[in-house]
Amino acid sequence: MTQFLFSQDSKFSVEANFPIAVGSGFFGEDFSGIADIGVKYRIVNVSNINLGVSVNGSYFKKKVQLYLPSYPDDFQDPYAAAEINNFTILPRVFAELNIESLPKFRPFMGLGYSFLVFNAASHSSQASSSVTLKGLNGNVGAYYLLTKSLFAQFQYDYITLFDVNVLSPSQTTNVSIIKLGLGIML
Repeated sequence: MTQFLFSQDSKFSVEANFPIAVGSGFFGEDFSGIADIGVKYRIVNVSNINLGVSVNGSYFKKKVQLYLPSYPDDFQDPYAAAEINNFTILPRVFAELNIESLPKFRPFMGLGYSFLVFNAASHSSQASSSVTLKGLNGNVGAYYLLTKSLFAQFQYDYITLFDVNVLSPSQTTNVSIIKLGLGIML
């Protein structure tokens, strides 16, 4: 029993998640989630609430068909395929609730900053471009201890971007991501 309590109250955890972009914004359902990894460090416990810092990194991919008209003097593939890679970095502070009557269940919430790095490359040419968008990130979720150190979790990240001038005015600048995953208490 002591081993179980030690793992449950450990300061570090590492997690691997499957990210799912949701919503109808510019990010929305067009991007396919590949992977998300995260690390949490619980700094202090105050009245059954763990306060700490965390960082997550996600990788998304989007394939697009571009129509590029061909010109007589400069041959181009009229249907060049492009790929857009997104790397999302989410550092934040978080609070995690310890419920005495449910010791294996831990809801949490966090607030932080967001960096969304977009890299676009065309397969028909060597052209590529990159842009980084920044904004605020709100996070809620819960995990459930499956064993003394292994847990399953659900998270929801909501990102409001600051760099609205990069996007067209008709597009929303909010990003919603659902994450399902497993983690290990260290």
